[in-house]
Amino acid sequence: MEKEKSKRSNFLLTRNKNARTIRSKTVETSAQKDDVLKGIVFYFRKKVSAQGDFSLYYKIAYYISEKYDIPVFCVNNSYPELQKQYFNSRITFCDITKDNVKQFEGMTFVVAFNQLFCLLEEIFLLKKARILPLFLHPYIIEWWESQFEKKLYNFDRIVKMLKKNNSFAFQDEANYFAFERHTSIKLYPRYFPVVINTPDDNMNYCPDLINKTEINCAWLGRLDPDKIYSIINFLDVLYSLNIEKNINVHIIGDGAAKNRIDINKYTPKLRLIFTSYLYGEKRNEYLMNNVDFVVAMGVSAIDIASIKLPTILPIVSTSSFYKDVFVYFNNSINYCLGWKSEDIEKSTFRYNSLIEIINDIYEKEKKQEIGNLCFFQAKNVFSIEKNISQIMECILSARLTVRKFKRNPSIVNQIFLFKLFKLFKKNEGYLEYVSFHNRFTRFSNLSTKMKIKKLYNKIISILKNKFLWGKTG
Repeated sequence: MEKEKSKRSNFLLTRNKNARTIRSKTVETSAQKDDVLKGIVFYFRKKVSAQGDFSLYYKIAYYISEKYDIPVFCVNNSYPELQKQYFNSRITFCDITKDNVKQFEGMTFVVAFNQLFCLLEEIFLLKKARILPLFLHPYIIEWWESQFEKKLYNFDRIVKMLKKNNSFAFQDEANYFAFERHTSIKLYPRYFPVVINTPDDNMNYCPDLINKTEINCAWLGRLDPDKIYSIINFLDVLYSLNIEKNINVHIIGDGAAKNRIDINKYTPKLRLIFTSYLYGEKRNEYLMNNVDFVVAMGVSAIDIASIKLPTILPIVSTSSFYKDVFVYFNNSINYCLGWKSEDIEKSTFRYNSLIEIINDIYEKEKKQEIGNLCFFQAKNVFSIEKNISQIMECILSARLTVRKFKRNPSIVNQIFLFKLFKLFKKNEGYLEYVSFHNRFTRFSNLSTKMKIKKLYNKIISILKNKFLWGKTG
């Protein structure tokens, strides 16, 4: 009897209208025998530009769809370069619309924590669909809290809701540290890490030094506001070093904050080479032929470590800073792929100055040795085969439904404010509300004198547009 009961404790999944349940052959979870899962939905808000999120979700979605008899969806996709690699897979790619939203009832949505209201806006009519919020970035809570009116918001209550319903996961230890600063409520650090397909041991990509008389390095990643100060800090530290060699910095990526890099500040000492985005084998070939080490964070860091190039992790910041602290990818622990400056002291890993890294690679000629260490870190820690069990555990144990989420007092208040906004802006969505809220908050924080000046300028602008537009002489 006990043996039969144990067998039934394997997670059960529902595929179709007949609620046909099937048992996983390889993954054991703590889900009860009466739990069913109608599907897994990896959610992106529309028009998002974070390539790392897409890369992470697609890899996991593909693996689950191939290994388990579970419907898997990736919705609101806007990265065709990555998506086309999976067109022949069992993943269903689609947008959420009014016509199809009800088909997602009972499924579990995997979503970045700060995008919860974007998700709610699209699935508001659902009740039993479950939600698994992921803490994917050290600043994700700040981005989330900026959406709220402070007087109507209580983060502790939200955390209690997540804890009670076992609906949370952290990408790495850095995200857990960042979370701890915002609440005294303790959650255990369970991880939903960045993953890769297990790389081949026989891959021998890393060449010798490109040129012993030069420093050849690269930054790989988006040049958006959440990452731009990491590359600027790298350039500032590199510029400050007393190095007589020519220094070539290949910047592989693009983004809205690219113009914050002051090229004139660094030239002629640093030669900055912008390539925009490169993907797949084209990117790998470019790096192997042109650089000796790469500074990157998140998914980008794992991609580079997988081709046996020395990979360096930077500090993450959304504001200007200067800190000569960098981490070899192989020294990272608990899945960390970038840290806030204030968290660097909390962890137990070893970090280096940039000159130490340059001396290791060029003076001690350890490029290939370090590249191999980074490769085995990627293989042994981040391969999807090693992490799929805990990822599935996070998904299957999530109990936070849309109905429960909407009952939280802070969420109720936010829904009310959004509906109030919609009375005046019927055709605008949640992101437009957030933009309005942030502008209003900035205005509220101005001095009385500045408020009057702003209002005066606005009125003058309206009058000019209404009465003077098109008039001449």
